[in-house]
Amino acid sequence: MVLMTAISSSGKRGRCDARCYRGKATTKCRCICGGNNHAQGLERALENVRRAVGLPACAHCGHRLAGAEGTIWCAPCLEELRRAYVREMREAHRDFKEVSDGYPDSDF
Repeated sequence: MVLMTAISSSGKRGRCDARCYRGKATTKCRCICGGNNHAQGLERALENVRRAVGLPACAHCGHRLAGAEGTIWCAPCLEELRRAYVREMREAHRDFKEVSDGYPDSDF
């Protein structure tokens, strides 16, 4: 995966890709990141790039994300929020069912 690309005014191209972030710590970085992503692994290298270009951060965990302005959430945090909501709804339904079981059926 290519993380960054750049073209100089003279037409010279450079990029930071898997050869860099999957590289060995003992080798020298030769790409445009200047060693910031070298041997960091994909997740950490992505976070470095997000931080460098100023992408907004998740409102819950702080991971930097591409997305719309305003409050944004990363996928893991959204999933956590969804699971908590489902759990709350199940508990509320269970509580309601326990209370309503003692009353006769009505047409409300």
